[in-house]
Amino acid sequence: MVEMVPTAMPKIPSSRDQQVKAKVNSFNLPVYAASPKEMKKLVEINGCFYIEKMESTGTRSKIDGPVNMKTLIEQLRAGFERIFTKRFGSDIIDELFRRILDKIVEISSQFEPGCMRGTQLFLALKRK
Repeated sequence: MVEMVPTAMPKIPSSRDQQVKAKVNSFNLPVYAASPKEMKKLVEINGCFYIEKMESTGTRSKIDGPVNMKTLIEQLRAGFERIFTKRFGSDIIDELFRRILDKIVEISSQFEPGCMRGTQLFLALKRK
């Protein structure tokens, strides 16, 4: 979803256009999802915890039906809004997330199968 930020950027007045384009082109949001095997190794390397429970969960709730894209984008916004605001300014944030939602809705048929699988890693750790 984060890959959509450059194409979802609102139109910026031409006086700021080059500055904003440079910021968008150099924007890097290092998000990495470790596999269960990698996470187990990282916890072992840390040495401070035992893994009580680890399971792969889906992003969907237990309610049947299609993924609520608006809720999904609200969750994305809750996690990343501050980073985007710091980088691009607060004046475009509402429009940016509205455009990301529009783009997600356009491609939801491609996006939704990924929400069915276990795409989140849940860990319950206990201090040693």
